[in-house]
Amino acid sequence: MGNITKDLKKDRDRKRCNAIKELLEVHGINLQLIDEYKKDINEQKEKATCIRSSLSNASPFKGAVIAKDDMLIKALDKVKDLESELKATKEEVQKIKKAIKSINDSLAKSIIMRVWVYRSDSLRALANEYGISKDTVWRKSDVALLSLYKKLIK
Repeated sequence: MGNITKDLKKDRDRKRCNAIKELLEVHGINLQLIDEYKKDINEQKEKATCIRSSLSNASPFKGAVIAKDDMLIKALDKVKDLESELKATKEEVQKIKKAIKSINDSLAKSIIMRVWVYRSDSLRALANEYGISKDTVWRKSDVALLSLYKKLIK
């Protein structure tokens, strides 16, 4: 293999790794969104429950009841919208979770999750933690990223 071919292959692999890094960053955001959607859904359900209970104790004034009915409908619509968003986000997350679970190397999986998904550690910190060189961590990261590329994009 000539130098030009090696350089092109290296450039292609680097771009593939970067594409997967972006997907993993979005995956991390989606994981946070799932938690936030769940909180928001619970808040809206509590709000709807409070509105329902106030309707049973509502004053006989027609305007007050209509306003509370509107508030209840808005809260229930918001729950429906949030549940729809939650479902779509969970479906997107499942594809990437499945691909990550298929990585056999536990160190590579740890690198993917801690560096590229949660962004809680650096490659240098992981190298120190595992007692290996930063270059080894980079290589494992690249192999895992390319493996994910093949599973998710190819």
